[in-house]
Amino acid sequence: CKTNFARRAPEKWSAFASMLVKASNRNKRCSVLCEMAFEEIEVKFYVRALGPIADRLDRLGAELERPRLLEVNLRFDLPDASLGRSDRVLRLRKSGGEAARLTYKGPGEQRGGVRIREEIEFTVGDGAAARAFLEALGFQVVTTYEKYRRIYAFAGRHIMLDELPFGLFVEIEGES
Repeated sequence: CKTNFARRAPEKWSAFASMLVKASNRNKRCSVLCEMAFEEIEVKFYVRALGPIADRLDRLGAELERPRLLEVNLRFDLPDASLGRSDRVLRLRKSGGEAARLTYKGPGEQRGGVRIREEIEFTVGDGAAARAFLEALGFQVVTTYEKYRRIYAFAGRHIMLDELPFGLFVEIEGES
């Protein structure tokens, strides 16, 4: 079980993130979502193309930890939508043949242009049983979304290249 708590903004990541994102033909309205945690920090960028970033990662010697896989994400809420209304997320994610992961994200807070939030995530041995458990507690699936994700390791960080129906994203995470 991994519990993360927000502490401070990710200034030291800006140069690293800029180096990767400049490789893409970035939209001028690049949206950035940052999560800083006790043990982990995440930064997300909307990009126009993933190919140049993958090429740059290859040239830099990044290791492809996981090839492109389909992830299926189920977001849960209570019938009164109280999780969503309070900016909390409860998600069950399944990736290819990997074990499912259950994630809780606490309310986000905007600070200095970044979003900071608590995150608790752990592996569950049986995704179907986890879903049944959540539904027995009164949670219901409110959103299902799929994305393709590749995961690279570089300089002590993980770089995820995500393809969703509504856009392409680069996520960088690692220890703070």
